[in-house]
Amino acid sequence: MFRIFGPPGTGKTTTLLDLVDKALENGAAPTEIAFLAFTRKAATEARERASQRFGLDPRRDLPYFRTLHSLAFRLTGLTTEQLMSGEHYKELEKRTGFELTGSSRADEEATTAIKKEAEILRLITLSRLKRTPLRVEYHGTRIKHTWTEVDYLARALEKYKKTNGLFDYTDMLELFVQKGPQICPHFELCLLDEAQDLSPIQWEIANILDNKSEKMYSRALRLSISLIFPAGLKFWNRVTGFRPQSTRWPRTFLAVSAGAIRKNTFPERKKVRCNAFSRWSSSISAGGTGW
Repeated sequence: MFRIFGPPGTGKTTTLLDLVDKALENGAAPTEIAFLAFTRKAATEARERASQRFGLDPRRDLPYFRTLHSLAFRLTGLTTEQLMSGEHYKELEKRTGFELTGSSRADEEATTAIKKEAEILRLITLSRLKRTPLRVEYHGTRIKHTWTEVDYLARALEKYKKTNGLFDYTDMLELFVQKGPQICPHFELCLLDEAQDLSPIQWEIANILDNKSEKMYSRALRLSISLIFPAGLKFWNRVTGFRPQSTRWPRTFLAVSAGAIRKNTFPERKKVRCNAFSRWSSSISAGGTGW
């Protein structure tokens, strides 16, 4: 996996689109190129920019310009009827006695879905996205519920989904991780945008895509990956390219960050008992996991 680093305004996304241009010139079919983003908004913008720039039909010619959630949804063969909806959460609320209303609808972007989840559901989702035991995540938060309550709801949720043949957003990712090596198509070029926002389970998907692609490029801020998602560092063990000229960030900051990237001296995130959950929640609420 080739990596492109740089702060906002340095032309990282434009660089990725230039790679699309080069691949098309070399004979790659548009359907053999994937451009995967963290949010639905970013995926849509990339698809529109590419279709205008190369004169392509966005729906017919660029089926793999989408989010990771959307890719998982498409390739695993799930249907909208199989996704957990607000009505399903209301029914689960009545059965368990926990306040779960305001949870996501099937047609919402996952960013909004996570923000609307009740605190106890958000904790359960977090542990799955981070691939950490639920009890470990529980002890790293100040959630008002007891461990017995959290464990009970997690079990009740899984039983409800299994009984009714339903899946939530994280289930889509887990299913793709299981089936990805078999169901993922081969790509001549795969581009991963906003990689600094990926969760550990999404990095597993990125690894599958890398193995299925002739060439794969990803772009992000090294600082974000090192401090927020250290699990992604094993996929970013060397710098392929860094774009230091930004129109958005101060030159002093850019000089410091560029030097740190060259030396690869960013510190690993320290584990803090009460801050991990709020830090992740703030990150996914700001960036989101769209599909």
